[in-house]
Amino acid sequence: MAELRVKSTGTLKLFESDNTSSVTIASPASLGADRTITLPDSDVNLGSLGIIGQVVQGTYATETQSSSDTYATTNVTATITPSSSSNTILVTANMSGVAKFTGNTSVGFKIHRGTATSDPEVIHFAERAGLDNGTGYNWIGSCSASIIDSPSTTSATTYTVFFNSRSDIATARIQSDGVESSITLMEILA
Repeated sequence: MAELRVKSTGTLKLFESDNTSSVTIASPASLGADRTITLPDSDVNLGSLGIIGQVVQGTYATETQSSSDTYATTNVTATITPSSSSNTILVTANMSGVAKFTGNTSVGFKIHRGTATSDPEVIHFAERAGLDNGTGYNWIGSCSASIIDSPSTTSATTYTVFFNSRSDIATARIQSDGVESSITLMEILA
């Protein structure tokens, strides 16, 4: 297979037909290993794939518990300020240390745009059923979800994960034993 190698400069410039403007493909200043970009066997418009404008992450590792079917905060939250009202936000939440203590229960999660359960709900995800192992304490593990939201604003926008116990006689725990949960917000440029 033939290769075209561009050494030292780290860039490849492709000019438009009148040679006034160009597109530059550049490698990072340092690489840990060789990397390959493989193009698909079809036409593709790379501009339509979306570009990540910024990434914000929030984490929380203190155990939080609830014995209510009313949603309570997990304290897993992050705030992002979109650069354009036409941009979207990819929201990814990973809840860890999910457990139930006493009784039969499952744990429900919701992500809200805002810091209160009265704020607009973005997604409801992952009702996790508890399995009684005879000890009264059962690890469920972790769960995660992703959604693309369109907040249509350039104001600071907060996303918060809420949880509940699906039984008012049982206790659900999040971040049990200090295991960290996280929420990541990525602005996708229009």
